[in-house]
This record gives sequence, structure tokens and C-alpha cells, in this order.
Amino acid sequence: MLQCTAFTALPPDEALKALGSMEGGPEDASDHLDDKHYVLCVLGEHDEKTEHAAHLWTAETEPSKGLWFLWTESEGGHRVCHRFVTLTMCAVRLHHIEEDYR
Repeated sequence: MLQCTAFTALPPDEALKALGSMEGGPEDASDHLDDKHYVLCVLGEHDEKTEHAAHLWTAETEPSKGLWFLWTESEGGHRVCHRFVTLTMCAVRLHHIEEDYR
């Protein structure tokens, strides 16, 4: 499966507010966003009905929660709408005994 190549500008004020209000968010939310002017969709290839998604932060809570930036685009590639969501991260962990890889 190919990687989605969509990217968009991250709205800095909204991102700062979302990170600052997130349980387990970074103490230095503005520093964390300094190099995130644009975000790339981390999903594989998908249709236009599926929102693009960029991962911004994982809180060390139990279970782990991640802050995601989701957006949709018009046919011309312009962002139509966006939202920040906090989702429970996948609990599956890989463990390779011989190489002690987790």
C-alpha cells in the first residue's frame, strides 16, 4: 500500500489550544509546535471520503491517548474543514524475544 501524500498547514493557535488542554499534553506545547508548520497525512492511500490524519502527540496515560489533526480537502487540494481529536492509541505491542525488541 502506498503512503498518502496529502499535507496541510497546521493552524497554530488551534493546535496550541488543543495540546494545552489535553490531559498528559506536553509542558512546552508551543516549543513542540515550533517545527510543525505543516503536517503530512500518516495514512496509507485512501479515498476522498476518508479524512487525512496527522499525529501530534501521545500522552503517557493509561491507556495512551493521542492527539490527532484530521482534515478533508477539495478537489483542488485546498483544506475544506479540520478538527483536533483525542483518540485511544492501539494497545498492540510487538515483542521479538531473540532481539529483545518491543
